[in-house]
Amino acid sequence: MAVHSYRVEYGVLPKGDAAAIMKALLGDSPHKFVFFAGSADRFGADGAFLDPWGTPYPFDLTEAGGICVYSSDPNLTDEHGTAESDDIVATPAKDR
Repeated sequence: MAVHSYRVEYGVLPKGDAAAIMKALLGDSPHKFVFFAGSADRFGADGAFLDPWGTPYPFDLTEAGGICVYSSDPNLTDEHGTAESDDIVATPAKDR
């Protein structure tokens, strides 16, 4: 929802790797709005937000409007959130 809110506010999706996207959601954005809040112990040294297994949540953001955030799950293997993987995938409902 944080990524969706960023897109609604600025008309674009945040850019960069997981750490850069998190920086934007945490207020490193044009109006300094904070779109996400998380416990400090859930962030890696580079600023990426970590899943329960200690790996950064990958973001799959496309300008076509696709927003997908996923966790590599306990096997710690990033399978890019494909339907065949055991990754945990979160995608918000489409805009109305």
